[in-house]
Amino acid sequence: MNFLPILAQGASFSPLQLFMDADLVVKSVIVSLALASIWVWTIIISFMLKMSGLQRKSEKFERDFWKSADIDGFFASHGKSELP
Repeated sequence: MNFLPILAQGASFSPLQLFMDADLVVKSVIVSLALASIWVWTIIISFMLKMSGLQRKSEKFERDFWKSADIDGFFASHGKSELP
């Protein structure tokens, strides 16, 4: 198979040019995959931020617990906390 005539015509292999030369179905698949990727990374980052916030709150709760001299007083002040 000889690729010399194709290259001689000035075919470009840049990703943008390949996208622009693609069929409508291929373009729609590529765009939908890009949007899905953005959506998934948004979910991952928001989950990581939520988990790090919960970890900070949990560590603070545990520090306060071990500093407490009166467990009943600690439970009275932190009993309705959302943390376990």
